[in-house]
Amino acid sequence: MHRFTRALATIAAAAVVSAGLVVVPVASASAAVSTTPAAAGTTGTAAAATTAPAYGRYTPLAAPTVWTGTARTTPTTVTLPGIPASATAATLVVQVAAPTAAGVVSVVPVGSTARPPLQDYVRGRTVAGSTTVAVSGGRVQVVLSAGTATVSLVVAGSYGSSGSTYTPVTPTALLAGTVAATTPTTVQVTGRAGVPAGATAAVLDVRVSNPAAAGSVSVTPQGVADRAAVTQAFPAKGLSITNTATVRLPASGAVDVRTSGVASGVTVTVAGYWSTSTSGLVFVPADGARVASVAVKSTLQQVRVAGAGGIPLTARAAVLTARTTGLSAAGWFHVGSVGAVVASTQVVAKSQSLAGTATVPIAPTGTVQARAKAGTGTVNLDAVGYFVDGSSGVGTGADVSWPQCGSALPTDHAFGIVGVNGELANTTNPCLSSQLSWAALAAGGTAQPTAQLYVLFANPAAAAASAWPTSNTFKGYAPKNPYGSCSTRDGGKPQNSPACSFLYGYALGGDDTTKRGVATPGSHRWWIDVETQFSHQADTSLNRTVLEGMIAGLQSGGATTIGFYSTSSQWATVAGVVPKTSTAYGRSSWLAIGPGTLAAAQKACSGAGLAGGKTVMTQYVTAFGSTTIDRDVSCS
Repeated sequence: MHRFTRALATIAAAAVVSAGLVVVPVASASAAVSTTPAAAGTTGTAAAATTAPAYGRYTPLAAPTVWTGTARTTPTTVTLPGIPASATAATLVVQVAAPTAAGVVSVVPVGSTARPPLQDYVRGRTVAGSTTVAVSGGRVQVVLSAGTATVSLVVAGSYGSSGSTYTPVTPTALLAGTVAATTPTTVQVTGRAGVPAGATAAVLDVRVSNPAAAGSVSVTPQGVADRAAVTQAFPAKGLSITNTATVRLPASGAVDVRTSGVASGVTVTVAGYWSTSTSGLVFVPADGARVASVAVKSTLQQVRVAGAGGIPLTARAAVLTARTTGLSAAGWFHVGSVGAVVASTQVVAKSQSLAGTATVPIAPTGTVQARAKAGTGTVNLDAVGYFVDGSSGVGTGADVSWPQCGSALPTDHAFGIVGVNGELANTTNPCLSSQLSWAALAAGGTAQPTAQLYVLFANPAAAAASAWPTSNTFKGYAPKNPYGSCSTRDGGKPQNSPACSFLYGYALGGDDTTKRGVATPGSHRWWIDVETQFSHQADTSLNRTVLEGMIAGLQSGGATTIGFYSTSSQWATVAGVVPKTSTAYGRSSWLAIGPGTLAAAQKACSGAGLAGGKTVMTQYVTAFGSTTIDRDVSCS
């Protein structure tokens, strides 16, 4: 809620390394909270519009580090070796050995209740998968859905405030042939498929086809013979399988591909790279929430991923786990960029549940494409993170007010909303000017106005005595009153009439636009904050007349676009049902959900508007340093 201290989570960044992850560049398909539709954004392969933010940048380790331990159905907290304490995320290869039952392994941020499926395992068979996960104090949590197993986490790199930015490329095969079991096959990455010399790491999709026996494949920097860096295990003869890995590129720009035990057919496809470019993309972890459940078939279909599951509308890439269930025929499933050549995300048997990965550009509509080789089935997509460029910060807004006076404010906001009032509706936020300057520095990139304002509702009614009008003139305001004449009751005492309530609200709105220090009221979008903690009456009709007065007062001072902020329950208590004849009816809504996640706030966008209008923005409270702040999501 608006009166509580806020702070903005500078959302950490991470990278993609997952059998069970899709890195999907997404279009900017956002729209303003007005009725003006947003312009279509650029594709994920387009150059970034501005310098990338100084967070979410990737640093590969010179050599992978490994943690090994026992994982169970209760989370095991792991301190990852080899990454700095300031790291915000890490790229991992996760190997599950000797599982005692069939299930799914997940690696998640400490304390997270999400369980995005990283890889499926069956009893007694070793599997490997890759992921990128937000870290806190260098820690993550490992959890199995069933049984116990020995789990190894191979740390390939980490994210933080320095390092490389990401650039997706059109997926291109760099190797398609037999890899010997005794000597490595060297694959040149830089200088091919748009990967420049000097690239620091690459996203490589690795497929093993019809192996003659069980074994594993690893992809390492050229000259690094690290057998711990297993990219994928193929646990049985003839079992084709796919995985994605983020691999450090040495000065030569090449990688070595090895198999263990048996020569195998291997395909290596590059999907993107990291470099020192200042115009690349940076990574932000998401909530691990469901983005879509797709009924795939043998024909291509588009699946929208922007604006759901913790992926903002301005994201240029989304990181998703992709897991199939119930395919009616053996083959593969595909999640990729719209219009791209169809390639397998994961090879699956009939009815097999299995996670897969891909790194794919997305259409301007914010969609990816999906299909199965044959038959039908379901592919579930869960968001693990997303990429942004410098044009939109993290793609969400933030709102601040007097509680943040003197405190650090976020620098990654796409738009900012500033409280005009102090603790009470008839006071001024002492930091209004500086906070408006902060809002004006928002990265933009959404169709939301970069600087918006909110004001507090109040209705103390006649009990306020000197603060309540007793005639048609109050605090210098004498508007045309649709409810007639404000007057006193017997004995000259103030009364709670609709006319006096309207005039009181008019004075609040008039003061907010003309006496609080807002230089150009007409250049901002305004919101009226309605909460039960503010003064209000049991008679909701009187509270509505105050709201109508506030709207008229704001308009008299130059405000043109006015909506309401509240929760559905608080609005019902204070304002009730707004009739269509009211000037409050049909206005845009900004819904609050309290402590939560971006994904939860996106779900709230489907909620009914407060006063008959559309829900165009939602708010959730999230961590920011040692405190909390409000994040804001555009719904369209």
